[in-house]
Amino acid sequence: MFLHVQRILYSIMESKAMNNNSLPLGEGESESIRFAYLAGLVPKKSILRFKMMIYRKTRGNAITIIENVLDLDPELLETARNKSIYVIVFQESEAMRGGIVKICEAFDNGVYDLNMDIKTQIERTAEEGKECKRMLKIIKEELCRKLQDFVRPVEGSNTSLVEHYRWFFEREYIIYANINLFRVDRTWFKGFCWCPVKKRDQVVEAISNLKQQKKLLCTNLKEVPNYTLKPPTLFRSNVFISPFSSIVETYGVASYREINPTVFTIITFPFLFGVMFGDLAHGSIITAFSLYLVLCNNSLQQSDSLVKPLLRYRYLLLLSGFFSTFGGLITNDFAGFPLYLTSSCFTGDRSEYGDYYTRAGQCVYPLGIDPRWVMAGNGLQYLNSYRMKLGILLGIAQMLLGVGMKGLNLVYFNKQSELLLSFVPQALLIVTFLGYMGGLIVAKWLTDWSSIERNPPSIITCIISIFITGENAEAGSFLGDLEMQATVNKFLFGTICLSVIAMLIMMPLYLFAQRYAEANAGLQEMQARPYQPFMDSNEIKEDTELYDKCLESLIDSIEFILGLFSSTASYLSLIHICRCRRYAVCRSRWSPYH
Repeated sequence: MFLHVQRILYSIMESKAMNNNSLPLGEGESESIRFAYLAGLVPKKSILRFKMMIYRKTRGNAITIIENVLDLDPELLETARNKSIYVIVFQESEAMRGGIVKICEAFDNGVYDLNMDIKTQIERTAEEGKECKRMLKIIKEELCRKLQDFVRPVEGSNTSLVEHYRWFFEREYIIYANINLFRVDRTWFKGFCWCPVKKRDQVVEAISNLKQQKKLLCTNLKEVPNYTLKPPTLFRSNVFISPFSSIVETYGVASYREINPTVFTIITFPFLFGVMFGDLAHGSIITAFSLYLVLCNNSLQQSDSLVKPLLRYRYLLLLSGFFSTFGGLITNDFAGFPLYLTSSCFTGDRSEYGDYYTRAGQCVYPLGIDPRWVMAGNGLQYLNSYRMKLGILLGIAQMLLGVGMKGLNLVYFNKQSELLLSFVPQALLIVTFLGYMGGLIVAKWLTDWSSIERNPPSIITCIISIFITGENAEAGSFLGDLEMQATVNKFLFGTICLSVIAMLIMMPLYLFAQRYAEANAGLQEMQARPYQPFMDSNEIKEDTELYDKCLESLIDSIEFILGLFSSTASYLSLIHICRCRRYAVCRSRWSPYH
C-alpha cells in the first residue's frame, strides 16, 4: 500500500510538478525558512472536513492541495479507489508537523514526507516491501508447520494436540467453575455436593488416589444425614433413552424421586407419530434408513458422512418408522393409495347418481379399514369420524396417564393435602368430561344402530347438551330417555363446576388456613417468652413462600384446565390434517373404474 501511494505521488509530481501556483520542491526556501511537504491519500467524502481541520490547526499557514487519481496504472488505481491525493505545504516546525501528522493519521492514511528525494523514498519503500514479503513468507511457513504439529496425532495417543488442549481447557473450566461454588474458610474450601449412593465408594477411592499422588493435601468427605436442600434429579441414560430424555427435558425435569416420564415417552412418542403419519411406504423408508444407521453405526462414527449427526437419534427413528408402518397397515395406506391385502368386502356399481358400494353379508376386512371406503361417497365423513374419535381416545389415555403419574408421586411423597385438594378435583374433571366423551365414543361404536329405530346421536351434540339445554335435547340424548339424560347432564355439569372451583380455591385456602394456625401458635408461644420483635426475617420469608405456593397452585390449576381442552383439540387437528391430506391425494390419483 505504501509503495503504491509513493508511485502515485511520483507520477503526479512528474506530470504536473505541483502546478504553477504551488511551490516546487526545494525552491523558495532560505536558510532561516524551510518548507515541509507531507502527502498521502484521503477519502473523497472527507476532503472538506480534512482541509478544514488542517486550516484550523495551522491557522491558515499551510497550503493543502488535492489531486484526483486519474490516468494511472490499473493496479495503482485499484489501491486509490474513491480516494484523492493530498499535499500539504507548511513552514517547518516541530509543533506544526506533529499536529498535522496526527490529523492525517486520524483519517487512517499513511503520511509521507516529500522533503526527501521521491526516488529515494520509492527505493527504500520497495526494499521494505520485499523485507515484509520475506517475513510474511517465513511467518506463513512457520504457521503452517505449527498447525501441522497441532493436527498430527500425539505420540502414544490417537488424538491430536488440539484435542489435548481442548480437553485441558475444558477440565480447567470445570475445575474452576466448581471451585467457585465452594465457600472459602481461611485456607480451606468447604461445600456441599451430591453423589449417587452407588458411586460413593468410587468417589472415596478417587480422593484416596489423589492423596497418595500428593495432589490433595487433605480432604474430609462427610455425609450429611439431615439436610434441607432439595436433591437434584439423576436419571441414568444410555444411547437408546437419550433422545427421548431430551424431548422430555424440553418441557421440564422431574423432581427428585418422581416417576421418570421418559420411560413412557419411549412408546407414546413413536406411537403417536405412527398414528399421525401412518403410511406403509413412508414408514418402510424410515425403518430401512434407521436400520442402516443402527447396523452401520461404528463405521459411520469414524467417517465424515452427512448422516453422522443423525446417529444419536437412530433408535428414535427406528421406533417411529416401525409404528408408522404399523399405522399404514391398519389404515391400508401406501403412499396415498389404498392397499388391497385381500379382496374388499364391498362391491361397487355405477348409477346416474354416482358410484355406490354394497357390503357382502357380514363380511369383515381382516386387517384395518376396508380400502374401498376411500372411494365411497361418504368415505371422507366416515374416515374423519373414525380417526378423530380414535385421536380423542388416545389423547384421553395419555392425559389420564399423566394425571395418574402425578397421583402416584403425591402418594409416594405422602402429600395428602395436595392429593385431596388438587389431584382429586383434576382426576374428577378429566374423568367426568373427557371420560364421559370417551365412553360415548366406545358405546356408539359397540351399539348396533340398525336394530334401533332412532338415529345415532352426535357426540358433539351430547357434549354441548351438558352445558346448554334447549329444544334440541332429543338430539343430544344418547340414552334415549330424555329425563334420565337430563339428570346425567346435570350431574356432569355440577361435577365439572365443583371440580374447577375446588382446583382454583381449595389449595390456596388450605395454605392460608395452615399459615393462620401456625401464626396463632407462634403468638401464644411469644406471649410466654420475654419481649422479642413482632416479626423477624424468618417470618417474612415464610410469608413470601406462602404467596409463592398459592400462586404456583393457581397457575397449575389454570394450566390444567386450559390444557384439558387445548390438548384434545391438538390431537384432533393433527390427525385430521394429516388424514384429510392423504384422503385428498388418494381420491385425486386413483379410482377403481379408471
